[in-house]
Amino acid sequence: MDPKEFCIRGKQMVDYIIDYTESLDKRRKVFPEVKPGYLRPLLPNYAPEEAESFEDVIADLERVIMPGMTHWSSPHFHAYFPSMFSYPSLLAEMMITATSSVGFSWAHSSVERAAIIGAVRVRKLPSDEKFSMRGVELEKVIAQDKANGLVPFYLCATLGTTSSCAFDNILELGPICQREGIWMHIDAAYAGSAFICPEFRPLLNGVEFADSFDFNAYKWMRVSFDCSPMWVKCRKDIINSLKMEPPYLKHIHDESGKGNKVLIHLK
Repeated sequence: MDPKEFCIRGKQMVDYIIDYTESLDKRRKVFPEVKPGYLRPLLPNYAPEEAESFEDVIADLERVIMPGMTHWSSPHFHAYFPSMFSYPSLLAEMMITATSSVGFSWAHSSVERAAIIGAVRVRKLPSDEKFSMRGVELEKVIAQDKANGLVPFYLCATLGTTSSCAFDNILELGPICQREGIWMHIDAAYAGSAFICPEFRPLLNGVEFADSFDFNAYKWMRVSFDCSPMWVKCRKDIINSLKMEPPYLKHIHDESGKGNKVLIHLK
């Protein structure tokens, strides 16, 4: 496919995408009624020696692929969580694919990281707020673990987790984790996007105690799956835990800490 044909086929694909997205509300079925294995008899048993025409490929999308698709962006889809897209996000996906960036490290994809979570104004919560976990419950869990000879080191608190949209009182949990040396991760996968709105930010009270914070931008923010920003208070903790030091990845902007060397003893 040369650039001229790519331009033609790209226009055809864009037209198909627009037709698909603009007719989602008219598609008869949101959830597929096919059974596992439905695709096998629709595919050839051998690899083709010549490429199919682009028109046949487009036709196969409706004939072969769409019967097995769940249309997550349909206005009639009310399961799980909203997972929508937007035309700007599709354009961004095209650019990402075209650049083919393999983000081994900063040196290989030097776009500066944008701040995902800005400064949060801490305000007191109303006294009648209901939470999934309070500090007194965490104290009991820690005491039980220590009595059994265990050393608590990690707590996943929730601010709108996907499974239940539960909220923990991190203003109470945070100081306990800090005192006990427990890493507190906040899972805001489902509802985290809502913290963009000032009226919901009181629910973030205590976020300054978090060691890491994650939310799924593809839920509510109209970006493609799987955009899931994660903030880490001390990024070296994460970088060092996943660190690899092959010579071809070393560079002067390495953030994992200078002077860290791995000694390999060969016997």
